Amino acid sequence: MQEIRDQMIRRAIEAHNRITPCSNKEALSECFSLMGDKLVFWFNTDDDSTHVLVEELR
Repeated sequence: MQEIRDQMIRRAIEAHNRITPCSNKEALSECFSLMGDKLVFWFNTDDDSTHVLVEELR
């Protein structure tokens, strides 16, 4: 699952250039949630907007 997390972080960086952890999190690795069969990655961009990437787990 770590490989999927790394891929999601790379996708977010490619799309938004600079991303930061959301809320009170200190590291991007803390910004993942499991929701059923989906891995959800929450992150902020420089304009203080929160974004979400979702990956379905098989």
